[in-house]
Amino acid sequence: GNPPLTAVTSVVIHIQAVNNYAPQFTMAEYNVSVRENISIGEKVLTFSAIDNDTTLENSYIEYSIIGGNGSNNFLVEMCIVGPHSPNKVVGHLVLRSLLDREKMSSYQLLILASDHGTPVLNSTATVSITVLDVNDNPPMFTNLEYHVHVREHTTVG
Repeated sequence: GNPPLTAVTSVVIHIQAVNNYAPQFTMAEYNVSVRENISIGEKVLTFSAIDNDTTLENSYIEYSIIGGNGSNNFLVEMCIVGPHSPNKVVGHLVLRSLLDREKMSSYQLLILASDHGTPVLNSTATVSITVLDVNDNPPMFTNLEYHVHVREHTTVG
């Protein structure tokens, strides 16, 4: 029109972060050997995952065991790396109950890394644990008594 009219306003745009990236373990498969006499509460393995999202919610990672732990021999403890990286969390695979090589010589666990974004994204890694034998069982005789006959002039050997 004539005269031209104009208006000025302020517009505030909020950009929401999208959960673009699933956490990725630093290794797809972990292999570890442990002696069967390690103590309950001892760390078997330390592992971590990386999430390339920028917000704390989308990049904060939690770990869990989702397979191979039917006997509940293991648990995951999480630890924040340091005060300057509140979203950098590592996982410790910890022994929950005693191992016995004679009963179970190996374990194959499936561990999960999940972020807190919407939707929740995750990835998995495999942990192969070989249980090493220690000399913890004394020799056993199969019978209480043994009877043998030896001839008087038998040569030694």
